[in-house]
Parts: sequence; structure tokens; C-alpha cells
Amino acid sequence: QILWLMSNKKNIKIIIKTIEETLGLKKGSINEKSKSVNYENWDSLGIINIITALEHELEIKFKIDDYEKFNSVNEINKILKDHKIK
Repeated sequence: QILWLMSNKKNIKIIIKTIEETLGLKKGSINEKSKSVNYENWDSLGIINIITALEHELEIKFKIDDYEKFNSVNEINKILKDHKIK
């Protein structure tokens, strides 16, 4: 349980950092509860760029079915859990 919690926090940090850098947002502007509807450039093109950046950072490949779920930090984290990223 503790190991999962530590890896979960690590994933959240990676997701947040990747979104901020990819969308050109100020550090600290994204948090664990952030959703795409609250950010103008977190649109369909932004999602593709986030996916590409995370695939490169984590050396994984997401399924096309996952793309529509990239609308919040928590949803992205769930996808990473499904991919067993720890």
C-alpha cells in the first residue's frame, strides 16, 4: 500500500510537470484536481502533445482508446495505473 502511494505521487508529479511544460503553463498552475475544461490550450491538440510527451518520458505507448480520457490529471493517472506504470 505504501509503495503504491509513493509511486502514485511520483506519477502525479510527472503528469503535472509534463502538462505544464507541454502546454507552456506556469509551474504550479496544474494540480492533482486539474481538468482540461479549465485550460484553454488543453484542447484536442494539447491532449495529443501531452500524450506524446508522456509516451516519450515514460517510454510507453498509450492505446487510442485512452486518448479521450486525457481530460484530467486524475484520469491520466488512472490510465498510467492501467499500464502498470509505477
